[in-house]
Amino acid sequence: MNKDRREKLLEVLSTIDEARSQIQDVIDEENEAIDNLPESLQGSERAMKMTNGIEYIESLIALLDNFDKELYKVLDYLKPKSNGKSSN
Repeated sequence: MNKDRREKLLEVLSTIDEARSQIQDVIDEENEAIDNLPESLQGSERAMKMTNGIEYIESLIALLDNFDKELYKVLDYLKPKSNGKSSN
């Protein structure tokens, strides 16, 4: 793989990292919303759905983390050898 395509993949990783950060912000806001529910609603179906939604989203973040790790492995594998030759 040439340098330009490897750099595009690095940009993808950066975009994923930015998305992960935004998703985490949403999770934090939702956790705060749950914490601010009136005591009478904290055990309600609504609160349970909110909590379950957070758990689902957190599992998606874990998938993104795994994707990142695997893509870094691919990029490392595709990196040109240090013999001075380039695969441009």
